[in-house]
Amino acid sequence: MNREIAVVYGAGATRDSGYKMRVKPGSNDPPQLIDPPLNSKFFKEDIIKNTLAFESIRFFVEKYFAVPDGTNNRNCDLDLEEVWSAVDLNHKHIGLGTYDWKSVSDDYLHNRVRRENLDWEDMRDDPTAPGRKNPSERKFLGDCGRDLKRLCHHIYGDSQLPDSLQNGADNYSSLHFLLTGMEYKVEYITFNYDTCLEKSLDARDVPVQYVTDYGIPNVGFVQKSVHVAKLHGSLNWELNKSLVRPLEIKVPPIPYVKDNFLAVEPRYPNRFQPDIAVTEPLIIPPTWFKNEINDDSRAENRVTQLILHQWRVALEILRRADLIIVVGYSFPVTDFHVQRLFRLALMGRANADSLRLLYCTKADDGREAKQRLSFLKISDDKLLVEINGFSTLCQQNCLQEHLKTLGMPVTPKEKGAVLA
Repeated sequence: MNREIAVVYGAGATRDSGYKMRVKPGSNDPPQLIDPPLNSKFFKEDIIKNTLAFESIRFFVEKYFAVPDGTNNRNCDLDLEEVWSAVDLNHKHIGLGTYDWKSVSDDYLHNRVRRENLDWEDMRDDPTAPGRKNPSERKFLGDCGRDLKRLCHHIYGDSQLPDSLQNGADNYSSLHFLLTGMEYKVEYITFNYDTCLEKSLDARDVPVQYVTDYGIPNVGFVQKSVHVAKLHGSLNWELNKSLVRPLEIKVPPIPYVKDNFLAVEPRYPNRFQPDIAVTEPLIIPPTWFKNEINDDSRAENRVTQLILHQWRVALEILRRADLIIVVGYSFPVTDFHVQRLFRLALMGRANADSLRLLYCTKADDGREAKQRLSFLKISDDKLLVEINGFSTLCQQNCLQEHLKTLGMPVTPKEKGAVLA
């Protein structure tokens, strides 16, 4: 046994980590500290409904999902993934001509022109689709996609610990030091856009290394650093694109300074100009399709290359691990990419029966949680579910008992000892 542990984090981990999101509902309102919203019923959250107006999203939900007043409706309980998938699918189908969005798009554009006193010709151009047929038709759905990225930046871009946890005793760092104190090598895989994990480790002087490749600016390997693979990108990774300059990606270097945790603010011009760059955080929309990693025509695209590299590294981390700890990820049946990742990791192991998995969630019934993992075919003696959440897992006695149950060592290696 090599004492290697892969920790996989979903949105529920940040929700239960101790971190809060600092959000201003309106431009003149004082910021509030809120619990990080989950994908499930994302638009049901009061802070989402009360935050700055994102008119394109409200208008799309009203028209497409037939919800009166769209996301402003108190009964709107749509998931973020569901809305973004619908926007993405319909935007791509404009070019296929399966539905004419022009009348809906023109209604939206006229409403924005009147409300915001904008120039009509400015509004007819889609800065990400120059020269395309029916630019105003694309403008509406293009605005929806851009506003969803702006909304993610607005909600998840500024995280901090409340005063009660300013000593760094959050769950991310707590679990890390419990595991490394038992001399485990720990590597991380996260689906989250936020930088709470990186902030937590860096605040405790743990060097963090993003996994980058393909000439993306970053420093080289840092000895004894902890690797973090971000499968959906990160809010502090910057993407700049225009027609006249090569696509540019910036990943914060190591060692960190405070500014490197800042989320990249999306910046989009109102009117298309080929020499003006669009700037946005490099994040992969949480859609059901994930075209960035599925479309082989994008194989030379540097965004696709960077994200695919995250998935390749994640596969290797899972393949090597003696134990996989999953925190706050629900394994939805629609996420075939994650099922594929775990299945391939099992296929690539020299001894698939050696894998142990500790699944941490909040549930009323551990049987339901185990059912989500049934596709892995892991025997009951090597699968353990903690249903009381991240904070409970980070209690030393609880974690040690779970490791013992799974047959994992809980004391540091003795000098000269050889593990079987």
